[in-house]
Amino acid sequence: MLMYIQKSARILSVQLDKLCGTPSYHALDQAVASPCVLSQILMLLDALSTVHSQKVKKAKEQQHLHNKEHFRARQKEEEEKLKQQMDLRKLFLIQGQKKEEIRSPV
Repeated sequence: MLMYIQKSARILSVQLDKLCGTPSYHALDQAVASPCVLSQILMLLDALSTVHSQKVKKAKEQQHLHNKEHFRARQKEEEEKLKQQMDLRKLFLIQGQKKEEIRSPV
């Protein structure tokens, strides 16, 4: 557990370095042994994991909505194709009936 916390602390410190521009991982390595620092690091890790899980959940919801909209659009296109095919069939049937009437007058 301590190795995981130290590794996480180093990762956090690197992220802080990128944001702040000052190297802080040496101070974190020395302070990791103290219980209050460990609890603070655990709280930070917990907050980070919560934020990450919320982002993942939101991304999944967005993807689900996108898929749902795409499915509806495809379904609508299929319905339009079927409607157009039915209209063409009716038209061909009417044209065929007219040709038969012209060919064989009763």
